[in-house]
Amino acid sequence: MEQPSKRVDIVPSKRRALILEHLRVNGAASIQELADTIGGSQSTVRRDLEHLVEKGYLERTHGGAHLLQPMRATFERETSVNAQLQHAEKVAIGREAALRLSAADSVIFDSSSTVMEAVRATADRDLPLTIVTNSLEIADFAADIRSWRVILPGGTIRPRYRHLAGSPAKALSERCMRMCA
Repeated sequence: MEQPSKRVDIVPSKRRALILEHLRVNGAASIQELADTIGGSQSTVRRDLEHLVEKGYLERTHGGAHLLQPMRATFERETSVNAQLQHAEKVAIGREAALRLSAADSVIFDSSSTVMEAVRATADRDLPLTIVTNSLEIADFAADIRSWRVILPGGTIRPRYRHLAGSPAKALSERCMRMCA
C-alpha cells in the first residue's frame, strides 16, 4: 500500500541519476526501495522509471526495475542525468585537475560532466588561461571569466548534445595531441 504523498525537492535529473546509481550498485530494486532512496513517493518513482524506460536505461519488472546493459558502444546517457551520477567524485577530480594548472597555461577542456567540474574549480582559482573546448556549455560558462581567452574549434552539433563534433574539432584535437607528445 502506498504511503501518504511526500514532496521531493530534487530536480528530476538528480532523482533519475540517484535511481540509476542505486540500480547500478544493487542490480535491481523495488519501487518502495527506490522511493526510500530518493525520499519521494512511489508515484514519483513510477514516473521517473517510465522516463528511464523510454530512454532505454532500464527495464521495468513487476514492482520494480533493473538496468539494461547498453546494446551498442554509442550508448550515451542524457547529459543532465550523467552530470548527476557520481557527482561528488566528479567534483573531487575537478578540484585536483584545477590545482595542476598555472597562470598563462593553455588547456583543452572536452565536453564531459567531470571536465565541467574541473572548469568550475579552475574558475574559482581565477587564473589567466587560454582554453580550447568543443563544449558549448563550457564555452558559455567561460565567456564570463574575463581572464580567460576562449577558443571554440568549430564543428557540428549533434541533436540533444551541447558540444561540437566533426572535422574542425577533430583536426584541432589531433594537432594539439601531436604538440603535447
